Amino acid sequence: MTRVGRGARCSYRGARVPGMAKTRTELVHRRVRHDLEVDTARTESLDRARAVAARTG
Repeated sequence: MTRVGRGARCSYRGARVPGMAKTRTELVHRRVRHDLEVDTARTESLDRARAVAARTG
């Protein structure tokens, strides 16, 4: 599989423009309080799973 840059991927998908996902994510999550937030960029999967398990019982 070939890696494609963000702009190229958006145009390849048709009716999407570069930055659309980021804008929508910010809009959807505005003023929303989540039960748990996990930083997937800075934690290992097992640590994330443990955090979710501890929170959900």
